[in-house]
Amino acid sequence: MAKAKGKKRKSAEPIKAPVTVLVVEDDWAQRKAICRLLEGDNFLSYRVSKISEAENLKEATELIKSNTFSLAVIDCHFPKSPGHKPKDNGLKLCREMRDRNHACPVIIVTGEALTAEDEARCLYGGANDYLRKPFNDSVLLSRLESLLRQHEGSGNAELQIGPWLFCPSKNLLVRGSVREHLTSKEARLLLMLYKERGLILARPKVKREIWNHDAAIQSHTLETHIYRLRQKMENDPRNPRLIETCERGYRLNISQPS
Repeated sequence: MAKAKGKKRKSAEPIKAPVTVLVVEDDWAQRKAICRLLEGDNFLSYRVSKISEAENLKEATELIKSNTFSLAVIDCHFPKSPGHKPKDNGLKLCREMRDRNHACPVIIVTGEALTAEDEARCLYGGANDYLRKPFNDSVLLSRLESLLRQHEGSGNAELQIGPWLFCPSKNLLVRGSVREHLTSKEARLLLMLYKERGLILARPKVKREIWNHDAAIQSHTLETHIYRLRQKMENDPRNPRLIETCERGYRLNISQPS
């Protein structure tokens, strides 16, 4: 008997990690062009979930006081406040972000030719990269994606998981004014789940990388760590929406609100 033909099941694909972006540019048309570029599904591994815009230093400073960002695109010259002439406020804002412990990657864009001294000032001032206008869209996107990847693997990484901001180096989860401290193994487990980008993290891989194939480690040990993470992260731990149990392991819905 011939087997019935059915549709091939699509293999699971990694989920793009959500990122929040600050865009500071006093030229309305250029600011909107950057925002449209970022809002499009143009990154390979990331998805822009929110963009905050500012056209002067006063607006930008208010934004960094009350928000955290995954990435910042900052013009080099813009006014201090409405009605003022544009000045070299980009680096001033960058330094202010670093002083306020914003560790996100910052790229400075400028319409002027940069001397070696200017480039050094950008980097010493806290920027991660710089780009001269006019720039090609694909060049800006590739630079930003590269900065995000580098930051993700750094000790200063701040990763968005649903409503939570995860700081792996601090073993810390932040959600508004709520702070949840993790054990070192909980943090390592959550980071492994995050790096799978929504794919299934197999149980043997976790035991190998976190517990080094320790024969004394039983399945319930891993389950206990998953249980504790759910208690800290989920609104309803009995019906988890962020950390799913699958046949072969666990999966993290990095873009799923809790």
